[in-house]
Amino acid sequence: MPSVQDWQKLMTAWNQAILQSRFRERLPIDLLQKGWLGRPGASQEQIEQLQQRLGGVRLPPSYQTFLAFTNGWDGRLTQFIKGLWPSDSVSWYSEKSSDLIEAWFIGETNNYTRPLMTISDEDYLVYGEMQYTFRIRSEYLKTALEISAIDDDGQILLLNPKIITEDGEWEAWFFAPWMPGAKRYRTFWELMQAEYQDFL
Repeated sequence: MPSVQDWQKLMTAWNQAILQSRFRERLPIDLLQKGWLGRPGASQEQIEQLQQRLGGVRLPPSYQTFLAFTNGWDGRLTQFIKGLWPSDSVSWYSEKSSDLIEAWFIGETNNYTRPLMTISDEDYLVYGEMQYTFRIRSEYLKTALEISAIDDDGQILLLNPKIITEDGEWEAWFFAPWMPGAKRYRTFWELMQAEYQDFL
């Protein structure tokens, strides 16, 4: 599990890369003057409040330590992700985006070249370059946790509580209807490392 110090190292480097990129032009003046796109870390009480608000779930350790380092991320994180929600804005994807989920299922039902199918664990639990981004279990959208703002074309970062590792990590998705599907990672930490490398 990454520590707060691991997140500090990653996000400090990422912050610097953003400030030196073309995205600098899109940042509000106050963030440019501050020179830091993160927020003060969440307290343990704030993290506990979030878990209780979500129904008493136990959030994945790597996401908890991220929030402890920075409670959200302002400004654009990548070309496709605007930023990350603070703990008081995190919610289940279905609460804000039930219409998008419904549209996804309608699209799958009408797509005769890629009909709804049951995906075995052998096929599903494949990560990295060997995974098929369109082979997602769409039913997981109904129970996924929304941790970023939805960008203009529908892309978003989600955590999936239906696939949990032995050490409590949830599967993490970069989901985008235009892919169509998701790039999936074993953990939030792996997703963020990959997104940083893509940004560079």
